[in-house]
Amino acid sequence: MLPLSIAGSDRTYDLYGVLDNNGKPNLEKAKKELQACGKPNGFSTTIAVRKNIPVELETAAALKKALRKVNITTTIDPIDGAATFRVFQSPKAVKDRGYGIILWGFAADFPTGQGFLRPLADGRFILEAANINHSELNDPEINALFDDAIVERDPIKAGIIYRQINRKVSENAVYLPITYEKITMWRGPRLVNAYAADSYYGRYDYVSFGVK
Repeated sequence: MLPLSIAGSDRTYDLYGVLDNNGKPNLEKAKKELQACGKPNGFSTTIAVRKNIPVELETAAALKKALRKVNITTTIDPIDGAATFRVFQSPKAVKDRGYGIILWGFAADFPTGQGFLRPLADGRFILEAANINHSELNDPEINALFDDAIVERDPIKAGIIYRQINRKVSENAVYLPITYEKITMWRGPRLVNAYAADSYYGRYDYVSFGVK
């Protein structure tokens, strides 16, 4: 759930055996999970996706094909990106439309475990409008860990707490990180005083630019 550059990330944590299985799906384990949740014959749900983002449409199609292998049938509902704020960020609209899966992108306001995880996983941030916690995860233990991490002034100790949150969110299986975007920042040799700022999501501070 956390990028590798953020304190609390854990590249070795492999709860679902993705690394051990070289990224291949474990159909037998998936079928056992369906049996355990009382849906041995599978079920149907709807995948919500922004229709004006081609990569998300392709992801939805691939997800639909993969889920079909364990009798989970899905309908893809492509909606206009401009409407996602009043649809995806409204728990009522999500329920009314029968969405079981939402494809979405997220960028943290600041590069910490709090910035990346709290809007997505703190149950006290579930809102009627402008809701980012789409899964509506509200785990008292996770909420309490956020309180501990935020008041911890030692970044190393805070990172240890965020690692616990990272794992517990994964255990709830409410989010599936599909892609982590990295952008290459290039600049010409004449550009001076160019530096990346965390406050601008790691982008250049354009105000400081100069040329020689």
